[in-house]
Amino acid sequence: MKKQLPISKRNLAQKLLIGFGLSLVTIGLGTLWVTYASIRQDLERQVQQRAESITRGLEFATEGLIEVRDTVLLGRIVQNYATLPTVVEVSIVDPDGMAIAHSQNLETGKRYADIRPSLTMEVNRASLMGEVAHFRTFLNGKSVVIEILPFSSLLFGKVGKRGVAIAIMDLEKMEQETWRSFLSSTLTMAIGTGIILLFLGWLIQQLVLRPLANLNQAITQSTQTEDFVLPALPNDEIGFLGNNFAAVFEQLRAYKQMELEIVEIELREKSRYLDAVLLNLQDMKYALDRSAIVAITDIRGEITYVNDKFCEASKYSREELIGQNHSLLNSGHHSPEFFAEMWAAIASGQNWRSDIRNRTKDGVLFWVDTTIVPLLNLQGIPYQFLAISQDISERKRTEQEMRLLTERLEINNRELQDFAYVASHDLQEPLRKIQAFGDRLKTTNGDVINEKGKDYLARMLNAASRAQVLINDLLTFSRVTTKAKDFASINLNEILEGVLSDLEVQIERTAATVEFDPLPKIEADPSQMRQLLQNLITNAIKFRKEDVAPIVQIRVNPIHQDNRDAYEIRVIDNGIGLEQKYSDRIFQMFQRLHGRNAYEGTGIGLAICRKIVERHGGMIAVKSQIDQGATFILTLPLKQATIEDYD
Repeated sequence: MKKQLPISKRNLAQKLLIGFGLSLVTIGLGTLWVTYASIRQDLERQVQQRAESITRGLEFATEGLIEVRDTVLLGRIVQNYATLPTVVEVSIVDPDGMAIAHSQNLETGKRYADIRPSLTMEVNRASLMGEVAHFRTFLNGKSVVIEILPFSSLLFGKVGKRGVAIAIMDLEKMEQETWRSFLSSTLTMAIGTGIILLFLGWLIQQLVLRPLANLNQAITQSTQTEDFVLPALPNDEIGFLGNNFAAVFEQLRAYKQMELEIVEIELREKSRYLDAVLLNLQDMKYALDRSAIVAITDIRGEITYVNDKFCEASKYSREELIGQNHSLLNSGHHSPEFFAEMWAAIASGQNWRSDIRNRTKDGVLFWVDTTIVPLLNLQGIPYQFLAISQDISERKRTEQEMRLLTERLEINNRELQDFAYVASHDLQEPLRKIQAFGDRLKTTNGDVINEKGKDYLARMLNAASRAQVLINDLLTFSRVTTKAKDFASINLNEILEGVLSDLEVQIERTAATVEFDPLPKIEADPSQMRQLLQNLITNAIKFRKEDVAPIVQIRVNPIHQDNRDAYEIRVIDNGIGLEQKYSDRIFQMFQRLHGRNAYEGTGIGLAICRKIVERHGGMIAVKSQIDQGATFILTLPLKQATIEDYD
């Protein structure tokens, strides 16, 4: 037989069980009532915490993707968050108000204000102020809770504005979930046993809730202190999760530290660059202020800035110039069309340059070479004009003097041409008559003229002949300029052959020898080169030593002079020579070192040589000693200089 407990004990056990059950029911009902009251009281807090946890999680999950602009992954994360219970819509908006990710998978490049116009003000306030926005409202006839969380100000790189994460949750669903939780707890409390509930509650509290609470507290504190301290956790999944959180936080902190260091380096580099640019601008302004006349005018032409050189040139003070128009300096030299053309050019954004004649405060006229540069705004429209000028008054005076000198030279050339005409016609004709009638007188009446008359007649004819030679030499000298021919490429060997052919009789009579190197091809006037060589060779033969056959050598060397290719030609003789102190005198007009009876000639031949050489851009000189012969050195360029060469 089975031994039964006494009824009293059974009753006691039943009572204890009933009492325990009633206690559990009472405790359960009390717990449900407290839970209900707590739910009613903390509903707003729970709603806010849930909304904030969603936006915080969204912020944590998308920061790295936002930095690399991976809109595809951003869209997937946002859509995943939108699948959470009670979540209606999730969005990420950049500082410019553009929706870069939206849970409804809208097309990119759309403004959030166009999607949710009613939220524009709150989104802009959160972006500007950097404060979290949490509020209830009605959206499409539905009661919703909206959480707007601004991102870090460094994330998008915009000054003064932030991107935001926006979560919209269905308030009615949240309350329904709360009530469902309450009913579920009630059923669980009614069905379950108190001991199991208490044990499970204690076990969950010890093994799960407390470690999770510690981990959550550590994470919450890390968002405020930026320092994650891992609490003591069990060696299970929660401990593994905590270790992963610690590793992620450490990597994130290292990344942010590296980002801060990079930003600091970039800021230092930009600061150094800006300092260098500022220094260069200061140097350029310093150099410009000391080398140029500078003024700035506004779009109406009123002066807004002048430098010291502008005041110095105009004789006006800076106070007298600021706010005035450049017409203050108008000298009246230029026509209104001149300034109209200037304004048309700079108003269209084109640079303009010209010489302007201005008048100083005390009435003195001066010239400036002026360049006006329009300064353009972002739309490419001029908003002010920079004028940079150089005082060219001295250059203008020089140009005027050159024009006057050119006019005088033209007059002199015309006079020289007139003289050449007179010399070749009016002077030659009387000389020819003197010579003709003198010869006729000598022929027809020579037998009746006494010796003194014959001497006078001979002197007269000789003087007329010398006068004719002198006139011819003067004509030759003047024709170096007045009858000059254009430069052409010529072979000096051919010119020399012609000269030696003309002097063949004189060379044979004096038993002279002419030795020469191959001569080059150059650009020159062929007739003048012929005259130059003929004069030099004739001069070498004429001033020979008595009873010594003349030897003339022509030597050629290529040289490079004044950045140009040229040739040095030396004409060397073994004649009587001359003192070196007269080396410049012999190239002057009518200069003779010997008497007319010793050596014939007018003293113009070497002057003609120098004029020919100088016309060809060369030089001529002589080296000599008495009884040691003479060396005439002339340099002639390979090609004649052009205007571009001088430029």
